[in-house]
Amino acid sequence: MRSSCHLLVLFIATARPYALTAAGRTAARELRRAQHRSLVVCGVASNVLVQRLGASRSESLAAEQKLLPAIAEDLNPETAVANCDALQRRLQISDSALRRMICRHPTLLRSSYEKTIAPSLDALSTRFGLSEEAVRRIVQRHPATIVYNFEPALSALQRRLSLSDMETSRIVARAPSILGLSYDDNIEPTLRSLQQFLGLNEPELRKVVVTRPTFIGLKFATNVEPRLLALERRLQLDRDELRLLVVRHPALLGCRFEENFAPLLDTLQGRLGFTDDELRKVVLRLPQVCSLSMMASDGLCSTLIASDRLGSPQVLTYNFTSNLAPKLEYLEDLGLSTTEVKSRVVRLPALLGYSLEQRYRPRVSRCEAIGLPVTHALDRMALTEERFTHSLQVKATG
Repeated sequence: MRSSCHLLVLFIATARPYALTAAGRTAARELRRAQHRSLVVCGVASNVLVQRLGASRSESLAAEQKLLPAIAEDLNPETAVANCDALQRRLQISDSALRRMICRHPTLLRSSYEKTIAPSLDALSTRFGLSEEAVRRIVQRHPATIVYNFEPALSALQRRLSLSDMETSRIVARAPSILGLSYDDNIEPTLRSLQQFLGLNEPELRKVVVTRPTFIGLKFATNVEPRLLALERRLQLDRDELRLLVVRHPALLGCRFEENFAPLLDTLQGRLGFTDDELRKVVLRLPQVCSLSMMASDGLCSTLIASDRLGSPQVLTYNFTSNLAPKLEYLEDLGLSTTEVKSRVVRLPALLGYSLEQRYRPRVSRCEAIGLPVTHALDRMALTEERFTHSLQVKATG
């Protein structure tokens, strides 16, 4: 019995220091992490940013705090510096540009350059056919993309919409942030929600995505849907008219109603005295301007780029003060009354989209030079340059 008690006392005496030691190590580790989180400790990431890239202490500490404590503690200084050197050589960028990249996404210091970063850079060049300048621009704007395996998501998107490699490349170039999205969690839910909401068929959905891929990164229920509903109510559209509007001009998906649509519609309606129905027609009607030119080598992309020029829905993305007001004032300076301007815009909404300097002024000047009234130019504003010139020749010889 005494022997058993002796052993028990001996066990407690030896176990207690061990327990205290283990607890002490745990406490010390948690203290270090707490200090890291409160920016008390300067780790490898901070030192590399300061010494290698010339970052300020506040910049380096802010960047280091973005790392999980365990990652910050395990960061290898040789790997971090080697990644900086390799990235700078590959992208041909300055210390300041690299510093901005690392500060935005400090995990670049930890990722394997050979296994992760370099293959991602190669994929942007070879898989998507992007120029070195395009790759550099994408990586500087979205440095996180080169530490993700974006191939599965993009391959799934390509299959989903039957995209060509060229169309996929355009999507990446226009919306590089898509490289960081999950197909199942982000891309597919947004595509499905938009398609169901507007009743888009597959070619229409494909056109919208290729033309305006940035909407894929938005939450449909909280960002895209409220904007479309507000526009639908303001113009008293039915759902099919809203669908046509978006298909003709997918950039509408990226505009905020209160900041973009509403002020423009209110100002335009007040300036020309449109009724609600006239305003609706101006936005919806297809102006008689330039014919579509399909290029077989460019497939759908050529069609959709041309078709964007057909519709006046893009009037919704114009700035009234800098874009529309000067045109309306110019027309009135030519002697047209507000009522006449309104009548012409209702008949041909594309008048709001033509360039003042490249179309209005040159054509009016050419008419005035041969003694034709300005109405000759205004009545033929939708003609191609060749056909407009022909109309002048006919008048001059007639």
